[in-house]
Amino acid sequence: GGFISAKNNIYVWGKLSGIAFAGNNGNNNCSISSLYLNPLQLRINKTIAIGPKEKPISYYPEVASIEKDRIVIKPFIINK
Repeated sequence: GGFISAKNNIYVWGKLSGIAFAGNNGNNNCSISSLYLNPLQLRINKTIAIGPKEKPISYYPEVASIEKDRIVIKPFIINK
């Protein structure tokens, strides 16, 4: 696990198992995406979420974003 920090979105084309901090300039409209999302901690602007204790069961891309003042993780689906 490492630490990554960005002013905007974060895209990890592999495993994310450390700390990711998107929107470090005050931007709430950022997201954190990974092919295997198993973080210790996610931060988007001032909102913080602790990663789950269990490892993900499935291997599919996921994206974390803020909805109603909470960080929500959803499967990443490309709409055609």
